[in-house]
Amino acid sequence: MAVKILVSFGALLMIILFALLVLRAGDERKVERVWRSLETPSIGGRFSPEMVSNLPAPAKRYFLHAIKRGTPLASSVILRMKGSIRLKPDAAWMPMQARQILSPPRGFVWRASAGSGLLRISGADYYFDDAGAIRFHLWGLVPAVKVTGPDIARSAAGRTAGETFWIPSALLPGQGVNWEEVDESSARVAVKVGSETVRVKISVDREGACHSVSFQRWGDRTQDGRFAYIPFGGDLSEERTFGGYTIPTTISGGWWYGTEHYFEFFRARVENAEFM
Repeated sequence: MAVKILVSFGALLMIILFALLVLRAGDERKVERVWRSLETPSIGGRFSPEMVSNLPAPAKRYFLHAIKRGTPLASSVILRMKGSIRLKPDAAWMPMQARQILSPPRGFVWRASAGSGLLRISGADYYFDDAGAIRFHLWGLVPAVKVTGPDIARSAAGRTAGETFWIPSALLPGQGVNWEEVDESSARVAVKVGSETVRVKISVDREGACHSVSFQRWGDRTQDGRFAYIPFGGDLSEERTFGGYTIPTTISGGWWYGTEHYFEFFRARVENAEFM
């Protein structure tokens, strides 16, 4: 009898394991399709200072610093990063590494793994075709986070716009964006992503190096857990030049940026950037 029970239990475990593998494979195929869809060729043309001559002074400094004259205008960028992440203000920071493709305003895919040992999770956060999803698995197998829907899409659209500082060519005039000056060291750019228009404030120094971004992002980090527009942003530092683009390589960011309720949950350093 004991042998039969053990055999039955083993068979059940195999069935469960197979089902989990099938579900994970399905998620991976979906993420891979979105990634490939965002691997678009260059938008054509090369950067020249004349393209930004009519922009507000802070925006002009930003572009002249960020894009070398003659650089091909990229439509997407693939980033490799390492850092740390946490889920709650009082939670421990978990080591994180990720690859991301960003192609504003179409979307992004962030493939990441975080944690270690029994608490290691992996998966993806993505936005494409006005839809968004977050799908992560414990030990790369057991579903841990799997959310989608209009609220997730709206939040992901905000992220798409908010991270355009990593691909400056997407913010040039003629790319469907509008710039306005805020003060002598910052400008705001309106980026249309799907059904959302996100107004991103970019602050720069005298040389045009970007040192912070902020915008209103749809999220549920409220007292009652309801979705609302929340101040979101991050501090940027350290720069590197990749293929004619000079971008910030160190970021720390989170919800309620610039307020006493600031929840910093993301720290990362970009190790490589490939512009396409």
